[in-house]
Amino acid sequence: MSGFSTYLAQRLISATLGSAGGSGGSAFTPPTALYLALFTSDPTDDNVTTNEVAGAWYARKATGSWSVPVGAGANSSSNSNQILFSAVTGAAVTVSHWGIYDDLTSGNLLYSDTVGTAKTFNIGDVPVVAASALSVQLL
Repeated sequence: MSGFSTYLAQRLISATLGSAGGSGGSAFTPPTALYLALFTSDPTDDNVTTNEVAGAWYARKATGSWSVPVGAGANSSSNSNQILFSAVTGAAVTVSHWGIYDDLTSGNLLYSDTVGTAKTFNIGDVPVVAASALSVQLL
């Protein structure tokens, strides 16, 4: 189960209660695309981007579509598509967390969570996220 970032929590509360938009001062506008980021440690709800994976091979990847919560009690969504990164070059990297952003290179962290057990990708390995492997849940 993923956690809301501080940015997203403030905007969702503001959007549903009609207030000014949290400490950022702007209302929430749904993103037109979502991007998966990989992290070497917890980005925290406050978006510590220094923990994002870095390297010539790495770039955030578009997540594609997400499942639609349907029916009474439905409160989660998962990625509908496989997400494929480029092969690791330069040096091995250990990924412990993932995050969903509203921009390819900067933007706002929306959700983040652990990958379960941290995974080390060696040179030549291709990080792949299977369809339905990521889940965002509203409690």
